[in-house]
Amino acid sequence: MHPLLLTLLAATLLHAADPWIGAWKMDPAKSQFPGDPPKDVVLTYLPDPKGFRFTSTGKLQDGTPYSYHYTAAPGGKDYPVIGHAGFDAVSIEWKAPILVTRYKRQGQTLATHESNFHRGRKVMIDRTEWKSPDGATLTTTAHLDRQSP
Repeated sequence: MHPLLLTLLAATLLHAADPWIGAWKMDPAKSQFPGDPPKDVVLTYLPDPKGFRFTSTGKLQDGTPYSYHYTAAPGGKDYPVIGHAGFDAVSIEWKAPILVTRYKRQGQTLATHESNFHRGRKVMIDRTEWKSPDGATLTTTAHLDRQSP
């Protein structure tokens, strides 16, 4: 079989199995944050032999750019987070139809994302509970639209 055809077939099967694979852009008008939301957020999930590679890029409310990433697989194991000042590890669980991501620092879970997929996997609703620096539990809801498969 032709290598390009094999690659396309593998990508199609992976996309069918992992609805999060692709690029997602936050719609600030449909998202809810307890404070000022970031101006721009793009989440990218790419297939990787170890599971998937996640990258979050964007701009904070003051225009400061940010970016962090990790490579992980569902199963609950901790993986290192690169480039985030608040988290040093992440664990992933797939509880269909929800992808649960726990962000940690020194073994303690500080934020839990529950990403649910809607409208034929064209919309991701990401509900996050996290601890503020003063210890309060806060909730955000981000509405993300698929940009690419």
